[in-house]
Amino acid sequence: MPSQNGDSDGQSATGVANDALFDGTAPDAVNQLAAQRTRGTFIEDGDFYRHIRQARRIYGERRAVFLRLVEEKLECAATFTDHQAGKQIALTLPGVSDDVALSADASVAGVGCLPLSGFSTGDSGARGLLLGFCAFSPDEMVGAMDRLADVITARRT
Repeated sequence: MPSQNGDSDGQSATGVANDALFDGTAPDAVNQLAAQRTRGTFIEDGDFYRHIRQARRIYGERRAVFLRLVEEKLECAATFTDHQAGKQIALTLPGVSDDVALSADASVAGVGCLPLSGFSTGDSGARGLLLGFCAFSPDEMVGAMDRLADVITARRT
């Protein structure tokens, strides 16, 4: 005989759904369990740690190239503090008062960067650009840094 809530075994719809989630018979639960099992195997087999070591090596190499290019291509147009960490470098640009316009000009030249002034409140913040380097090969960085140097030079004059 059906219960008051319409279930033949006396269990509510919420109870059935909860049981399905916990026993892995609900579609979302099955997908989540499969993903968790895959991640667990990835970690247990040491693949995650190999990936982290490889990413650190690659990003370290790209960081070194990026910093060398900043020093070579931008010379005294930009300064930065080397924090020995992170995936981005904040360049301060003495002589550039409108880093928002500079960022827009850089974007038109094919270099994506964010103005530093957008990360501070009021007018007292540093003017410059926030540049990432991890997603780009050294060859891509060379061309981008050349274009950025041209944009900064044009903006400073």
